[in-house]
Amino acid sequence: MSLPTGGKGIEAMHEAGVAQAQRDGLQRLFKRLLSGAEREARKEYLSTLAKDAKRLTERTVVRSTKQVGDRLNMSVDLQFSRKELSAALTKENIPYTEAAYPVVVPIAPEERGEGASTLLWKGLPNAGRDFGVQVILPLGDLEDLTQLNWEKGLKGDAEVLNWAAGRYGAGEIWLAKAVVTPVSGGKGAKVKLVASLTVARPNVAPIVYQVSEEKGGTSVEEVSNALYPAVAAKLVGQAVERWVSDHVVLPGSRHVVRMRVMHDVQVARLGEFLAGVRAVPGMAEPRVIQTTARETLFECDFQGRDELLDEALAKLVVYREKSPEGMVLWLIPPPKEGQAAQPAQSALPVQPVQPVPPPQPGQSEQPVQPVQPARDNAGKSWL
Repeated sequence: MSLPTGGKGIEAMHEAGVAQAQRDGLQRLFKRLLSGAEREARKEYLSTLAKDAKRLTERTVVRSTKQVGDRLNMSVDLQFSRKELSAALTKENIPYTEAAYPVVVPIAPEERGEGASTLLWKGLPNAGRDFGVQVILPLGDLEDLTQLNWEKGLKGDAEVLNWAAGRYGAGEIWLAKAVVTPVSGGKGAKVKLVASLTVARPNVAPIVYQVSEEKGGTSVEEVSNALYPAVAAKLVGQAVERWVSDHVVLPGSRHVVRMRVMHDVQVARLGEFLAGVRAVPGMAEPRVIQTTARETLFECDFQGRDELLDEALAKLVVYREKSPEGMVLWLIPPPKEGQAAQPAQSALPVQPVQPVPPPQPGQSEQPVQPVQPARDNAGKSWL
């Protein structure tokens, strides 16, 4: 960020710069947490929160300061308090999302020189930064040119997505395309820019966003270059808006999810399943309630919509069903219909049962009490 010094001392400008960075950073964070409609509807309250940004800031690190003429350029890293911000939004019953947008790798079609699509592609990282999205431009070496195929990317090909994930840690790819058409030339130059952004991520059909803009100026080149940042911001805004809408949850919607996982001796599969569960947005660390050699009962705090959780779990298990106690998830093939599930074989030797000797004279013959099955906090048996 850059601030005019206005004749103030460097210390005063430094303090003012940090305060401005906190306010701007919080407003930028709202773009990632809240939908556009919610930001507009609660504009007054969010402005009040921005004025109190210092209280909501947990950590501030000034990376660099540089005075250029009468301006002070500062680079500041901020970390806001999740607890304080969540409480402030929940207090006003404002729905928000805690699911961070995945890392993105953008692709542009091959063009000669600085084509329209290439210029739009180069503007995506700055536009993404304004919405809290990390956009990584690929290196463009031979491996990228071979693997990041434009046509396959448009179709959401798993090979391209896996390559981007393995090399850049990207959760999705953006395919940028733009076409510039001069409407009029000369002094009253006017340009029309039509741009599209195709978003592809694993296991989801690609989504296409489109923006059309016209702008006038002194020359076609000047107008074209001025349009790219604004168009890139609109395209990224559409993608982020949909992400927020898909992941937003209502305050107070946190609830407990019970999962009875049938794993038998597949310990490695159980570890993979838990890693997948931890990656589900809104899911807290699973707690083990009860475990046997065949199955484990987990309890998790979850904030989100159950249908999204069901979709995520469907990709992690062989079979799933619902019972009055919660979800039953099979990491192993379930028994066929009408066939009882076979208990897991224990590796421990079976100890013979010793006969109970008859009571000795003078001893009380109290009846033997049956062993009660283990019960959870809700009073329901899981044996």
